[in-house]
Amino acid sequence: MGTYNKIGEVTLTTKPPQEPEMPPAIPRPKPSKDINYDDYKPEVSQTTSAAKSGEVIIEPTNLILIGTTCYKTILFRTAWSLMDTLKKYPNTEMAFQNGVFVHENANQLVELAKSKGASHLLLIEHDIVFEPDTLGRLLAHDKDVVAAPYSGRKLPREPLVYQQNNPGEEPYMMSYDMFPTKLFKAYGVPTGCTLIKMSVFDKLTKPYFFFEYDEQGKMLMSQDIYFSRKINKANMECFVDPTIQVVHVGEMDF
Repeated sequence: MGTYNKIGEVTLTTKPPQEPEMPPAIPRPKPSKDINYDDYKPEVSQTTSAAKSGEVIIEPTNLILIGTTCYKTILFRTAWSLMDTLKKYPNTEMAFQNGVFVHENANQLVELAKSKGASHLLLIEHDIVFEPDTLGRLLAHDKDVVAAPYSGRKLPREPLVYQQNNPGEEPYMMSYDMFPTKLFKAYGVPTGCTLIKMSVFDKLTKPYFFFEYDEQGKMLMSQDIYFSRKINKANMECFVDPTIQVVHVGEMDF
């Protein structure tokens, strides 16, 4: 099936058998209409490359680094999502950053993407399963930061997407019934399946990702919201595409 030739690097020789799928206790939200991924034509801005005859080009023209944060292992379903993406988009490279702390892994992946001269960094966490056209669909939006939403690994399912009513107010987590049916702006996004333009990091101070705790040691802010807050403070924006279906794997598919 596959071997690990060193920590964080996996060599797959044959496709492993498919795990039996456990139906979620609560159905994942669906777009307002069924999407035929073979015929999908995402909306693009005027600055995004357009093909002849009205066809949308979503092939990356510059190097995109797909960076996976992990600790020793990743799920084989995640590995196949990554492999399918690499096959679909030739101008991509894959990197695994191994370590206990996800924020440190993400920061190191940013530095690696800089050293390679990448135009974008696609952050993928070790337990995320996604369709191979996800990269193209995120890229087509031509946003500084754009994420595919997913739930935390608990019930009831809640999207890890945050909004803020007014500047200075505490952000709140959205519910799925609040989701629009197309791309929307959010205060905070999860970074487990998120595409970031590398030019973003020229406007941010380090560390880009970090945790924050109160005096009692309780976590106030995860690396996702820490990064999103820095984006907002730098007068940039985060976006979410709710039509992209992503699975967050735990004891079941969330």
